Amino acid sequence: MFLLPFRLYAQQQNYVFQHLTSKDGLSSDYIQSIYQDSKGFYWIGTTSGLQKFDGYTFSRPLTVGNDLLPSAYVTETKDGILWISTENSLYRYNRTDESFMPIIPEGNKPKMNLHVIEDTAGNIWLLNDQVLYKYNALSEKLITWMKLPAFDASMTSGAITFNKEENVIWIQNGMILYKISLLEKKIISEEKMPQQAACLWKDGDYLWISFWTQHLCRWNTITGKKDWFLIPVEIKGASAISYAVASCFARDKKGKLWIGTIDGGALVF
Repeated sequence: MFLLPFRLYAQQQNYVFQHLTSKDGLSSDYIQSIYQDSKGFYWIGTTSGLQKFDGYTFSRPLTVGNDLLPSAYVTETKDGILWISTENSLYRYNRTDESFMPIIPEGNKPKMNLHVIEDTAGNIWLLNDQVLYKYNALSEKLITWMKLPAFDASMTSGAITFNKEENVIWIQNGMILYKISLLEKKIISEEKMPQQAACLWKDGDYLWISFWTQHLCRWNTITGKKDWFLIPVEIKGASAISYAVASCFARDKKGKLWIGTIDGGALVF
């Protein structure tokens, strides 16, 4: 019993952090996305542009023509292609000549600011407000696959995730959570949620739903049971923010669930 506190303390020392800031070459200290590709490079999306990090140095903020790529999210598909989505555009990245090819959706609608997802067949999907797009490799365009029911325009445009075991896409637009079958091409269930979703993540039988509050829901999609959590925040001084939002999830090789937050740091569940 006397050794237990020491062992717990020793386990906590396994995490070593090296802090990288704008002094080390970041274009901004406000980071919104981090992605490591199959080549080992890190892609850092900041409000001042997208940068590539090789473990030692940061590239200059990448540009397409004269435009920066602010608040960008990077996804790599099975074929090794990198997809970069920003608030208004979607690009395919060519590693050979380091060029960006714009992918134009039908109607050329803006607000393409959500993650690209890939299903088991290699199809590319992207949500834009009330439209679910599917990428057509022949025309190199995003084709309208399904139009979702209208929702309050003052609410957030939504969150999306994919369940490869069931060929199901989960989308929350406004207050409504939709379960969409890719095989049947229809909404097979919908449920009203208490708040607007910030992020969705499918983890086996569980769907994690974070909201624009401290609240986080773990929903067992088999039994329907919902477990609710509050993200802990250490308040320091009067200027501290008293709540945090879960913005991303990942499991490591040991099975630990890591949760990245806005204003609350990184957490382990």
